[in-house]
Amino acid sequence: MSTAYEKTRYPGIRRRVNDDGSTTYAIQVRLRGFPAVYETKPTLTKAVSRREEIKRELREGLHRQQTGERTVGQLIERYKKSPAWKDLGKATQLNRSARLKWWTKQLGEHTFLRNVTPEIIAKLRDDIATGNTVSRKPGSPATVNRYLATLSAVYKWAAQDLRSWVRYNPVRGIYRPREPRGKERILTDEEWKRLDEESARTDPRLRLMILCSLSSSVRQGELLTWDWRRIRLEDELARIESPRKGGPPRIAYVSGLGLDALRRAGQVRHASGKVFADKNGKTNFPRARWEKLRSEAGLDGFRWHDLRHTAITWMASLGASESELMLFSGHLTPEMAARYTHLGQAIHSRVAPLFVRRLLRVA
Repeated sequence: MSTAYEKTRYPGIRRRVNDDGSTTYAIQVRLRGFPAVYETKPTLTKAVSRREEIKRELREGLHRQQTGERTVGQLIERYKKSPAWKDLGKATQLNRSARLKWWTKQLGEHTFLRNVTPEIIAKLRDDIATGNTVSRKPGSPATVNRYLATLSAVYKWAAQDLRSWVRYNPVRGIYRPREPRGKERILTDEEWKRLDEESARTDPRLRLMILCSLSSSVRQGELLTWDWRRIRLEDELARIESPRKGGPPRIAYVSGLGLDALRRAGQVRHASGKVFADKNGKTNFPRARWEKLRSEAGLDGFRWHDLRHTAITWMASLGASESELMLFSGHLTPEMAARYTHLGQAIHSRVAPLFVRRLLRVA
């Protein structure tokens, strides 16, 4: 089935009906003396607005070819010394470093920025999907988009801080594959029992992370930022404050078994102050240990992020209100919290109370 295009009453904007029946709007802007610019937007209103924005950017020179003798290697080196890089979390820096090393190799460390075009980036995007990645495995749509987002972040920063180097972001407008919604798995009480017993027997430190994740529903990256200096241990719970980029700090609470484990861990603290720092002071996620534990507990395919889904879903099944779910999960919009309400209703009625009473001591 071929993609169908229909004209709209706006010049340079066509309505596109995709194979799956969805509708998008293709923008084509051509101004004399400038390169053609093509982009896609999900609604006509956004397409019209973006068309005018592109015209303005063209006239201001933002879409002209990059100039000068600066290279890809120099640009990435400067980015990794910038405040934008320092503001990233350690886990994000680690992931981006690997991807930026890949981009440097593929584009060429000594390639002039003026020679990096959207066409070259699109070709490399397709290579990622076929297995030309850091891991040598075919990249999923999510992996492809993460690689593109990493390079785009560099150009976005440079377009603001290094305007003499970069005139525009060649990644902007590149098509990004649609990501399928991942399958969410919720722990049953039997699975939780196996995971808890196995972690207590083989890896108490990892068990602490699991208990804290389930007690507070925090994401993996946020959990690794926990600092003893931001934790207040009280009689019935622990209050943890985590910085959140671009907004107020996230407040999380841990009680029950998680609080007990946190108290024991607090008796011997690393000099860095980080709760989950290793002996070298690093807070990298122990992926190999987690995968081994998961396998030994018979939970192959269970992701760390599923602990968060489990915690929120079980809380929803206990009858928590929308505002309570938003507070517990850290979601900033009712829409994000609302999707757990129907999930919670689908869980067997005895599973959540059984777990929460045991873990959080609600009863």
